[in-house]
Amino acid sequence: CLMPPHQYDSLVYHLALPQDYLLAGRLFAPEGLLFAHFPQNGEMLFTLALLAGSDVLAQMYVWLAFVLSIAWLFALGRREAPMSAVLLACFLTATHSAVLLTASTTYVEPVVMLWVTAGALCFERWRQVPAARGWLVLSAAFIGLALGTKYYAGLGAIALGLRLLWRAVKSQDRPAALKDLALFTGIVTVLFAPWLIKNWVLVRNPVFPFLYKYFANTGTGWNGDAAAGYFRVLTEYGHAEGWLISLLKLPVLLLRNPLRFGGGMDVLGDLGWTLLLGALPLAVWAGRDNGFRRGLLVFCGLWAVGWFASGVVLRFLTVLVPLLTLAGAAGLVKLHERLGAPGRVVLVGAVGALVAVNLYLALYVHAVLGTPSVLLGLETREEFLSRRLDYYPCASAARSLPGPSGRILVVGEQRGYYLGREHLTSSVHAPNLWVRLAEEAASPADLAHRLNEEGFSHVLLVPKEAARLGESLGVLSDKGRANWDGLESQLTVVAKARGCLAAVLEPRP
Repeated sequence: CLMPPHQYDSLVYHLALPQDYLLAGRLFAPEGLLFAHFPQNGEMLFTLALLAGSDVLAQMYVWLAFVLSIAWLFALGRREAPMSAVLLACFLTATHSAVLLTASTTYVEPVVMLWVTAGALCFERWRQVPAARGWLVLSAAFIGLALGTKYYAGLGAIALGLRLLWRAVKSQDRPAALKDLALFTGIVTVLFAPWLIKNWVLVRNPVFPFLYKYFANTGTGWNGDAAAGYFRVLTEYGHAEGWLISLLKLPVLLLRNPLRFGGGMDVLGDLGWTLLLGALPLAVWAGRDNGFRRGLLVFCGLWAVGWFASGVVLRFLTVLVPLLTLAGAAGLVKLHERLGAPGRVVLVGAVGALVAVNLYLALYVHAVLGTPSVLLGLETREEFLSRRLDYYPCASAARSLPGPSGRILVVGEQRGYYLGREHLTSSVHAPNLWVRLAEEAASPADLAHRLNEEGFSHVLLVPKEAARLGESLGVLSDKGRANWDGLESQLTVVAKARGCLAAVLEPRP
């Protein structure tokens, strides 16, 4: 987590949004950025870190969430499992490849993992001592914080809400049970409400981009196109062969080809699942006679059903790792106690080998990303970022570019962090402004004038990334292409590097 941030989503919005908020001095929805409407408890922590002057501090907050998740696992797990199982669960969580990799970034999964772990453990503790309603209040507070960090944490709120509803149906004291359900629902809603209100104020849709077709301000125009484009992109994680066939293939794919469940930087969440999935049958076996661990498995099962039905990105499942390792570790310890000496040797050897593989995978990814070169002082922060990100040298120069001080139009690149000035990045979710203006302009000079009128004083071009994103950025007609290619005559280059070019926009006849 001491590395300079370089992960894709971090630079598109996890850190870019806080940077924009600090530049503007307020919360707002930056033009062309769909993710500005997602819940942002995590981004508020990152804003605090950037206000303190350090994006590395933002990653340290995520690392802290990872450590605190293990602390909760230890504190409440030891009440309901042998100490050997609890220590093993903490160790397996701390060596899970996906958890280790995301815990060193500004991706918010470890933050959600903290709230979900604490919320589920508190809920199971309350089930044992219903009179101690404080545990239910804590559970609701943590689940509400999780939902305010990531939309998919709603799966946890629904799972616990359904269990409270089922309890009310079966309870002999139904009014009291319904009161517990109302208390839980009310606390979760209050803690999630700030983001609902923010979205309503900005786009008149409290849960944008969801339900965008049913709210007048988000069903048409850029917002509607962006929401539709976002859900189109997510179809790559869907069930192309049908829900049932995907379900039947899921165990095999998880063990044989986990990289199927997240491309790009989502691959961070695809690694290290073999041991955890292999221990699930043992977790069910060991949880039969323990209501606390059985309740955790029910919670994880309900979450997994919602996760699978809505598209499978393994990174979104890492939030369950502490809960699953507690149940799985209890099963492994119970099996160890039942086996003879030879069997114990085999079991310990297998677990040790899989843990070693998980650590190797995490270290291998860091080696591929170039982490050692920076942490060992073989490469500076600037050198690493310039090598890693095509747009970085020009983004770094943008903070002191000469000429007018208007916005920067970024063409071909979705990542905006490190620019340090007002800008508009490209998007794959909806029509881009520069494509529309190129089609409407009568000439390259007219295009330059139109861009000036939109408030742009500079253009930053990232050709390689534009080629990678391809037609998802938009398709130019012959006229639009001629205008765009001719824009070169309207530019004065002020910064140029291997993968980018920054120029002042100066309309000429």
